[in-house]
Amino acid sequence: MSANISSTTLHTERLVLRPAEPDDAPLVWRYVVDNREHLGPWEPARGDAYFTQRYWESTLAIHAQRERQGHRAAWLIFDRRLPGSVAGRCALDPISRGPFQSATLGCSLAANVVGKGLMHEALTALIGAAFGALDLRRIEANVRPENERSLRMLDRLGFVREGFSEQFLEIGGEWCDHVRTALVRDSATLQPSSDARTGR
Repeated sequence: MSANISSTTLHTERLVLRPAEPDDAPLVWRYVVDNREHLGPWEPARGDAYFTQRYWESTLAIHAQRERQGHRAAWLIFDRRLPGSVAGRCALDPISRGPFQSATLGCSLAANVVGKGLMHEALTALIGAAFGALDLRRIEANVRPENERSLRMLDRLGFVREGFSEQFLEIGGEWCDHVRTALVRDSATLQPSSDARTGR
């Protein structure tokens, strides 16, 4: 069984995670612009168009369609104390069904909220949804070895380091190695979040 949870909002003690809509383009645009230098070392090089509101109006419409089709599930992260700005983003993209029942995790956090445990809190809710409503078996995450903070967080969430991928992704004009990690539902200690509800 699989489920489309593109309309599901997740709630934690400090956060609200909700899917982005095309109308959220100004918020997402502000997030990527404000965190351009902060996220640059960990993400592929972005063209100038990526940092325009028009780009995000188009991209969020495409994302919404893919979410309705069950190919991805993604959320904007909002800190309850700062509801007017995006604190981070997280996504399961792509989602592979059939004999795979798996997804690749991607996430980022704004520079001004790093170090407060917010991403750990957000991903705990995401994992509960992934192994619950989405009925996934496996979540994979690939992280640069230099990103020790993210690797430690994944360790705490139960991800297992499965291997080392040489020249996995081009970042800043260089092909960068990544540590390959994964969390499998049968070995996860997290339970589907009981504090997740559908709706806006």
